[in-house]
Amino acid sequence: MSKDNRESMTIEYAIEKRKSLLAELNSDEHYDQTPTVAFGNHDPFSVPKVVCETCGGRPITRGEGTRWVAECGCGRRIKVPQKKRWQAELEWNWINLKSFNYRDFPLFGLSGLNPTEARERLAAIRKNIELRKALAGIETTVAIKTERAVCEKPGKGYVEKIDCYLKWCMWALRLVKVAASHETEKVSRRCSSKTGINAKSTGVE
Repeated sequence: MSKDNRESMTIEYAIEKRKSLLAELNSDEHYDQTPTVAFGNHDPFSVPKVVCETCGGRPITRGEGTRWVAECGCGRRIKVPQKKRWQAELEWNWINLKSFNYRDFPLFGLSGLNPTEARERLAAIRKNIELRKALAGIETTVAIKTERAVCEKPGKGYVEKIDCYLKWCMWALRLVKVAASHETEKVSRRCSSKTGINAKSTGVE
């Protein structure tokens, strides 16, 4: 949530919004629809950079402060520098989707799932993360406006970690989309091959 939006929001609205988000997060429906909130033991800030799709080389991350880039020696690089190292590395992975299989993902428990199952699981996990991110944003507003009379302000580390998990989830969803497309192409090729074989066996061209 931007500073301008936070300042323009009334205390009453912010408090009611917080109640609404808490109710949704704690509802039986959301509990049943969320496959897990234990995303895995892997540190989300430690991003395994995939190889370059252009040359197969290993990328490097360089920068300092709030300006980070990930790039390969062949010239392939992310378009916009990022504020955090992990953001730059995830951005790199997003532009090299063919270099990694979602089943090898270190988070979210995707290893034994087909693309449809993985997409459904990730969509539910993403919903949970987005709700938690929204709650953190609104609780920051409420804490500031009420001088912490209603709730405490979420820590910066927690907020960043939630945002990091969300970016990982979005990367995983992109990988699943690529995998699903590849499987569709394989099925299409097999069907075309069978059609050709059947046509030859019946003498039909």
